Amino acid sequence: MKLRQVLFGLVLSAAMVGASGPAFGQAVPKQDTPVQVARKQVADATTAVTTAKKAMDAARMKVTVAYKAAQPEYAKAEEELAKAKAELEQSKVAAQTAARNKPEYKGAAQAKLSIQEQMRTSEDQKGPEYQKLTAQFIEASSLMNRLESQSLETDTRYLAAKTRLAEAQRTIEQYKAQIDEACKADPEYVQAEQMEMQAEQQLASAQMNLQQVIKSETEAARAKAAASRPPPSTPTARPR
Repeated sequence: MKLRQVLFGLVLSAAMVGASGPAFGQAVPKQDTPVQVARKQVADATTAVTTAKKAMDAARMKVTVAYKAAQPEYAKAEEELAKAKAELEQSKVAAQTAARNKPEYKGAAQAKLSIQEQMRTSEDQKGPEYQKLTAQFIEASSLMNRLESQSLETDTRYLAAKTRLAEAQRTIEQYKAQIDEACKADPEYVQAEQMEMQAEQQLASAQMNLQQVIKSETEAARAKAAASRPPPSTPTARPR
């Protein structure tokens, strides 16, 4: 009975020792290299910057919502900006369409297609004939662009829409400047901004450290390779 108890105790002790140590045949995990560690630090710092920027954007959005609630004219200015953008795009398309309907433009477009087909079927793309076609293709394209630009420069509807858009953008910029000032007075935004700046500094430091580690590891590898090379053999003197 006592022997059986002793054997049981020995087996139990061995099992506990085996459980506390690595299993037989199990590979011991390798440690990260200095470069891998440095790269992980850069990745972590990048994530921290992204998180900080999201927090700062959320704080600014909170300030903006409160500002809009107190300034109904801001919403009207945004509507005016959207209308101005739409009007500019519509007038631009109309002016370009008018230019494309002109005989001169149609002739240039047809010539461009014909030249493009000749270039596609050309067997010698380095010869003088191909170079001549290339110059003609560029000339036709330039003429088409010039006609469209001239149409925009002289179209009264497009010019009026362009002026209206510029005025709407200036108004919005004025409101944004006021929001910037409101953010500077908001404790949550100020804290988020400080965290973002710290995260940016940590990222820059991590990136610099990574470059230094890569340089050090490269120099160490070169030194090790040089040390492992056999010394050059000394030529023996020939007997006279």
